[in-house]
Amino acid sequence: FTDSHPIVHKSIQRLRPQYHKYSGVLVDIFYDHFLAKNWHLYSSIELKIFTRSVYALMQKNYEYLPRQSKEMLPYMIKHDWLTNYSTLEGIQNVLNGMAKRASFVSNMEKGVTDLKNNYSLFETEFITFFPDLIGHSKIVIDQLILDK
Repeated sequence: FTDSHPIVHKSIQRLRPQYHKYSGVLVDIFYDHFLAKNWHLYSSIELKIFTRSVYALMQKNYEYLPRQSKEMLPYMIKHDWLTNYSTLEGIQNVLNGMAKRASFVSNMEKGVTDLKNNYSLFETEFITFFPDLIGHSKIVIDQLILDK
């Protein structure tokens, strides 16, 4: 749903000339930033409390996680990645780490500059897109419940 959404596509196209195949990854991270930053608009649960519950759930279901997730989980928890997505410094740290792990030159570590330069545009696109994602998710969840 997300990858085929026209608003997400618009955000990706803005980054494609510089980041090529990594532009979609950057948009995912930028949108994660706006979700974390504006968390209070989408949930009555404080972000820090929610992220702790996510980490606990991942630890509880560790055996089912993909190998890469198992490797990253201790760092994710130690550095509280999910909460730190709410800050530009947190996003910079994530992009620095991803750039080091990329198999090709990605320039992802420079992505925060593009985020800053087009901040209100990316944020507006996220705020427009996210209700569509919520609506789609509710439909999928309802269908899963009906299929049980």
